[in-house]
Amino acid sequence: MNSIVLELQKEAIDSDIDISNLLRKTFLIAKKLEINELEHWVNLELNGYGEKDDKPDYRTIHGTLKFLNPYTATGYAEYNIEDEKIHELASTRHLSNSIIELEDLYKKSSTTINIEIDPRARQVFKKFFREDIVPDVLSVSVSQIKRLIDSVRNKVLEWSIKLQDDGILGENLNFTPEEKKIANEHNITYNTIIYGSEVQLGTGNIQNISKSDLGEIIELLTTIKRDLHDLELDFNNENELNVGIKTIESQLESKNPNKSIINEALDSIRTILEGCASSAIAPSLIFGISKLIGL
Repeated sequence: MNSIVLELQKEAIDSDIDISNLLRKTFLIAKKLEINELEHWVNLELNGYGEKDDKPDYRTIHGTLKFLNPYTATGYAEYNIEDEKIHELASTRHLSNSIIELEDLYKKSSTTINIEIDPRARQVFKKFFREDIVPDVLSVSVSQIKRLIDSVRNKVLEWSIKLQDDGILGENLNFTPEEKKIANEHNITYNTIIYGSEVQLGTGNIQNISKSDLGEIIELLTTIKRDLHDLELDFNNENELNVGIKTIESQLESKNPNKSIINEALDSIRTILEGCASSAIAPSLIFGISKLIGL
């Protein structure tokens, strides 16, 4: 018997198989089994994540902030922020690049990869910290990129094993009506493998709000409301900020919170906070939001 699911398993444990080819076969299987969420995930991995797309936890990386310095051997010097919490937030990034780009970067790099700092983030650094020096790149070890790629490969392997356990094999590239029925019944289980145990699925799109993200959002809102007076906002901005807070709270109280709506509200709050040049708390809140929605 020529099973495409068993073929996928073999390729998932073969490091010589490009991750892009592995994902294309995964997409083919998901398409034939009509597992829409898996198709969506593969498309995001192959084509990259947009600003409003929620990035899985395995795409979170931590690096070292650096600025251009021609007087050093590497051409860069470390950029440090005295506040450890802000420094940690600013040094964290959710990668949106396609898995193909990341695999290519990994193959071409020996020790570290420099990721350019977003212009919007550079303005935040300039406004709240030093005007003369702003970080240009986030320097990341290649081992973190390898970990990300391996996470995708492992999820494909785990999913294919679950298909086999459920009796779904796909003989000669074809799946029986019974196999498709089983796949549809176990759809949520398959999504959990990809997105983690805290996944919540909304109709027609993926709502992936982990417990850690939920906790950070609640903590962020609590801090904003507590320190609202210190932000010294004018009436219009304070009113707009409160609308954003209420929008997020409303989503968090609903049965199926919409991550896109939450992200849009957080982005609106971030824009308001960026105007608080004299506030000591604003930078921490800005980087906290950026960590949640991707900078």
